[in-house]
Amino acid sequence: EDVDQFFCEQAVKNGATLFNRTNVTGFQRRLNGNWQIHLECEQGSKHIDCNFIVDATGPEATLLRHLEISVTTDQLYTNSSAIYSHFDDVPSTSSWLEEQGTQPQDFPFPADDSAVHHLFPDGWLWQLRFEGGTTSVGFVSPNLADVIGGTSSPEDSWWRLQEQLPALENALGLSTLSPSPGRIFQTDRLQRLFTQAAGENWAALPFTVGFIDPLHSTGIAHTLIGVQRLAEILTKSNDETRTRELKRYSEKVTNELQFIDLLVAGCYQTLTNFECFTAWTMLYFAAATTFEQNYKSGSDDFLCATDPKFSQLVSELYGDFLFSPPRLHDPARFTERIQKAIQPFNTVGLFAPEINNMYSYTAVTK
Repeated sequence: EDVDQFFCEQAVKNGATLFNRTNVTGFQRRLNGNWQIHLECEQGSKHIDCNFIVDATGPEATLLRHLEISVTTDQLYTNSSAIYSHFDDVPSTSSWLEEQGTQPQDFPFPADDSAVHHLFPDGWLWQLRFEGGTTSVGFVSPNLADVIGGTSSPEDSWWRLQEQLPALENALGLSTLSPSPGRIFQTDRLQRLFTQAAGENWAALPFTVGFIDPLHSTGIAHTLIGVQRLAEILTKSNDETRTRELKRYSEKVTNELQFIDLLVAGCYQTLTNFECFTAWTMLYFAAATTFEQNYKSGSDDFLCATDPKFSQLVSELYGDFLFSPPRLHDPARFTERIQKAIQPFNTVGLFAPEINNMYSYTAVTK
């Protein structure tokens, strides 16, 4: 929430008007294409007139739902749900690694300053430690209902989860639920996808248009790319080109979300075999590092989603999962195939034996 507050303050400093604790109660489209937005806020009812709307409401998708944009979530391959909250006094990951016989100094970064993922056959656990000592902890699984059984509340589900995963209970030690938020959250299916991201005098940020999964943490970067794209469209295009640019924006966002879906779904397909899982994640890391390198040259092809060679590569590899179950009993062959496939996009030494999956820096020089 500190980051959210910082961005909010910066927006106000740059001329934005803030209406805190506000509900959008309706939209009205004028004959000239402009909008009137109806709000209920602390100051009472308000009406705002504008000629363009950016829907940044995330899962609420306030404008998209008003426009009755169709949803195609059922076409996504990833299907996962989560249970999570904030905890106090979670043991440090470094000390936990030492107890497991691992040397923390072998890692390229301090583990407790990183986003830590613990893998299980039925899902994965995130740990995000904040500066104040509180830690965000959450478990994501395509089979969460099976893991936790028929529990009656999120709190019961969490304790059931610890019973099912002793390694989780060990990692959490004597931690306690943090007073803020003070409760356990359990989601339904995390995935969602609308078919359109922009239209006449409106657009939506990527996180509003859809979401796949927290596994690769693509949401923030995708949102920032969306902000940049829309800023350029609104400041540089004219009436003749704006419609075309908004259409391109819409197609890019929806295609990118579908591409991320393949990258994540493949991880869940290989979750029961760590070597195969590691190999499949290299598709994401090849996409991310290539995108960052290309971004310096002015490209905004997020994660190489519209690169015909890379997108075809990922589609073909995932197609093997659909039409012939992956041969996870032969991880060496599976790994070799992906290693060869990403070679044209591997500029940072992915799969290098001497690195042993300990990548200090894969990003370009800042």
